[in-house]
Amino acid sequence: MKLQLITLQSVMDTHGVSLADRPRVAYTAVARAVAYTLPMATTKLHSAETYFDEKFCSEVNNVLEQVNEAYPIRIEDACALIKQLWLFRYYLVWEPSNPSVSRHLDDIARMGDRNLNPRYQELLSRCEPVLLRCSQLLCDAITAPPEG
Repeated sequence: MKLQLITLQSVMDTHGVSLADRPRVAYTAVARAVAYTLPMATTKLHSAETYFDEKFCSEVNNVLEQVNEAYPIRIEDACALIKQLWLFRYYLVWEPSNPSVSRHLDDIARMGDRNLNPRYQELLSRCEPVLLRCSQLLCDAITAPPEG
């Protein structure tokens, strides 16, 4: 998986993301982009968590180490977020009655977007367009065919 950090920096520069907010924006944007572009299992798995750990953990850590060189992040936390997002995608596809899926969908139906993690509410209110743009550009860059 190839990550183009120049794209991430360019979007943050364009949108005026402060230096203090850049590690959190990078952490969230990269986690979303990586989790959304990792391939989904083609069949129901005995253990989705074990599958993720065995199939993706090394690759995810390599990507996060690249990010960490430019923007200091907590690699373990970012990896956990990527895993959580990927597992949610998996459960949505293969186990839609999984309690984590139904609980989250129930929260969305009941609360709308007001049930965000409090530590991200303020950041997202200021930086959501940047996060979405960074995530989309990174997803596009990750999934683009190699040049050459």
